[in-house]
Amino acid sequence: MDIHSSIGLKRLNLQKVYHYLYNARSSSKLDISNGTGLSIPTIASNIVELEKRGLIREGHEFKSTGGRRAQSYSICETARIAIGVEILKEEVKIVAIDLYGNIIDDSRKEIPFVNNASYFGEFGRFVNEFIERIAFPKGSILGIGVALQGLVSEDGQTVVYSEILKADGLKLKTFRKLFDFECRMFHDTEIAALAEIWNCPETQNAVYIALNRYFGGALILNGEVRRTQKLSSATIEHMRISLDGPLCYCGKRGCAESFCGANHLTAISGMPAEEFFEKLHAGDTNCVSIWQTFTRNLAVVINNIHMVVNCDVILGGYLNLFMSDDDVRFIEETVRDEHFNNGFSCVIRRSRLGDKAPAMGAALDFIDEFICDL
Repeated sequence: MDIHSSIGLKRLNLQKVYHYLYNARSSSKLDISNGTGLSIPTIASNIVELEKRGLIREGHEFKSTGGRRAQSYSICETARIAIGVEILKEEVKIVAIDLYGNIIDDSRKEIPFVNNASYFGEFGRFVNEFIERIAFPKGSILGIGVALQGLVSEDGQTVVYSEILKADGLKLKTFRKLFDFECRMFHDTEIAALAEIWNCPETQNAVYIALNRYFGGALILNGEVRRTQKLSSATIEHMRISLDGPLCYCGKRGCAESFCGANHLTAISGMPAEEFFEKLHAGDTNCVSIWQTFTRNLAVVINNIHMVVNCDVILGGYLNLFMSDDDVRFIEETVRDEHFNNGFSCVIRRSRLGDKAPAMGAALDFIDEFICDL
């Protein structure tokens, strides 16, 4: 944008007013002027323009300090929304979020993934019916983001590795044919990490670990998800922690995925995750023993990561739904016990988004772009 042109300057001023209101949630013209350095007349004209576009609205009047009461303004949080979809091997999850990343509505449906026309037909109907049900104007929907269990090319056009879904070579255009909206495609764990950054902006350096049915992770450096040259942010699920361990879906033995995924926990315990954690929290000795072994393997993975980059850990994904704060503290203690340095301190926090993080992240990509490029 050429800020020296008249049009460029007007757009810049409009962005300043909108961004100030977005961050302040509610503010008066005087507060906006003090915060942006713009004159009251400039702010007034931009408020009129933003109201015309339906992006802001009048709020309450501030208490009078002797003169005329100041009018407050705030963002219309549903002036634009975005749709996020997560494709899993056994089901599809969908969310609609507003401009602040709040979930407007969500749903899920069991649709076992098969890379064929029949699957995409049912998938498309499910998503389109969801969009019809939430009944937002078509022009307010920024797009549909699709997160899936697979690595996506740098240009976002092709799935380059998806052994779980058997979807190698899947093209973005397959989804674009199903909808009347812009579509984007993302690796699920990576976009979940982006959602964590959005939800917790102070996050600078961390490893996001997804304790889903299939294990995964992403590396966050300087507030951004770090991508490698060819693959994704981090494929820690294929870090080998035992040369003669269980067979991983990648064809190798002893990958972290074989020890730290929710599927492994349910397999060795012989019960669903919810039941396992209920018994664990009730003190069942068998479950306690299984959890100690599971946690020790997870600690090995986390410590291996810390040998390369010392940073906080964010635990997200499916198992996070059932874990307690005591479970997280136990993981922290196990990580410290496994570390070579007795004075090592490991900070682990639970995700604030649960198992909706990938779908939310896929939608937030559109929200972030809209706010930045207004």
